[in-house]
Amino acid sequence: MILKSKDLTYEYVKTKPVIKSVSLDIKQGDFVGILGPNGAGKTTLLRLLSGYIKPNQGEVFLREKNIRAHSIKELAKLRSFVPQESHLDFDYSVEEIVWLGRSPYADVWGREKGWQEVEKALRYCQLEEFKKRNARELSGGEWQRVVLARALAQDTEIIFLDEPTHFLDIYHQLHILKKLKELNKQGKTIITVFHDLNLATQFCNQVILMRDGEIAFSGAGDSVLNQENIKKIYNVDVEIINKDNRRAFIFN
Repeated sequence: MILKSKDLTYEYVKTKPVIKSVSLDIKQGDFVGILGPNGAGKTTLLRLLSGYIKPNQGEVFLREKNIRAHSIKELAKLRSFVPQESHLDFDYSVEEIVWLGRSPYADVWGREKGWQEVEKALRYCQLEEFKKRNARELSGGEWQRVVLARALAQDTEIIFLDEPTHFLDIYHQLHILKKLKELNKQGKTIITVFHDLNLATQFCNQVILMRDGEIAFSGAGDSVLNQENIKKIYNVDVEIINKDNRRAFIFN
């Protein structure tokens, strides 16, 4: 297992846990979607698994080593994180922001490979024409692509994403997710929070359905995302359409 958690519990307010004894195993090469209603604990779980916040109880193991035992630099080479929202306080160009993803590898001898990764990330996120622009002048969707490109330039084994399609139009949602799927097929492990069940079932091979800080259901997307489970978690009726080996959800 590339990532494992054991009995994770987290409280923002003492005596009121938002994550309750969560244990899970994620294999290398999985594309995992974390889903659930608002307030289910999806983002908090993502931040715990990535090591950005410390659990009140329990442990996370990355490459069979407690995530707290990794140095900051080691972690930055193993995992990258794309938040749902982030802000920029300085006048950096798009290219400079993406270059920050190479900071864990910063040394005078690594710049050539570093620029290759930056250029590839800009190309993946269709940002070549924006690379010299002041990043503070971008729209919300353009900025989201810059943040994603920075994570891709980091070239880590695991990529954590919190609603990566937030702010993106339909074309760029599909473009970015298809690129993530390409990276996934190359062996990278993708763990992302989704609100859109249709996107999750299209791109994820593993799904985690959360409710009230707990994992209610987990496993292969086709088995987890069924009418009964969706009704239990979201309290909505759904019709599932299967066509050409693809599934679509219509909510009533």
